[in-house]
Amino acid sequence: MKETKFSETKYKRRARKVEETTMPLIEKPERIIQKLKKAKILSTEYEGRIQKICSKNKYPFAFKGGSVGRIMPDFINRKRKLIIEVYNPRRSEKEKWERVTTFNMHGYRFMFLTRHDLTRADWERFCMGAIKGFLG
Repeated sequence: MKETKFSETKYKRRARKVEETTMPLIEKPERIIQKLKKAKILSTEYEGRIQKICSKNKYPFAFKGGSVGRIMPDFINRKRKLIIEVYNPRRSEKEKWERVTTFNMHGYRFMFLTRHDLTRADWERFCMGAIKGFLG
């Protein structure tokens, strides 16, 4: 049985060829993060704060845990049918009421937290109290 030898230069040439063809397909990490934020898969700073409170206090909410109708709420507890939304004031009133009617139609109780709530000096205590009261 004849043993074939692979020369190092041939290997490097092939590796360079593969690299040249795949490099344009790979995007920069900043661009990927930007796309994910645009698709609302990554959390905003405010959603991150609520996520921190929920995990710290073991509140039963999943971040982006699926959709309700055509709407994807920020935090959801499917078992108890509860939703927490971090309300963005840039959204139109029409969009807000569309969310409200969809959640009501599917039997969910929901709570909106605004950016104002999350930028208060005592935001953590305020949000913990609000979520605790919402859980009942």
